[in-house]
Amino acid sequence: MKKLLSLKGLVVLVLVLVAALGSGTAMADRQGAGSSAASMETLAGASIVTSALCAESQPRETPAQVTVWGSGFGPGELILVSLVKTADNAQILFSGAVNESGAFEILTQYANNPKSSNLTTMAKYPGAGLYTLEALGTSGRIATSPLQMTDDKCS
Repeated sequence: MKKLLSLKGLVVLVLVLVAALGSGTAMADRQGAGSSAASMETLAGASIVTSALCAESQPRETPAQVTVWGSGFGPGELILVSLVKTADNAQILFSGAVNESGAFEILTQYANNPKSSNLTTMAKYPGAGLYTLEALGTSGRIATSPLQMTDDKCS
């Protein structure tokens, strides 16, 4: 009889545990989605993308163009977008504020001919190589993307 009671007690205990755990799981609500303001509390999450990962400098009628889009910055946050050549050398492409949703779009034209009369409205071609495009916000948010410059055609 003692064995029967201990077996029944064990079975009842297991059933009660299963029921308790099951009801706790069923009663737990889904985690709510984070608010859009929550993304502004962290410095992670800013990103940039480019219209092309490669820009050509070969002589042609139109200059090489690269559009850069970015998002994940604070509304109206001031940013600095630059082409990083070396640890001590960067070419500034844009400085200004992002829009109300924390996004920006810039069009950069690279001068094919350094002696071009329009050089003041275009970025100077930095030479062939693999560079880092960097967008740095005043809050400390940073986003990067690679950009290859080539003297030949992009593959």
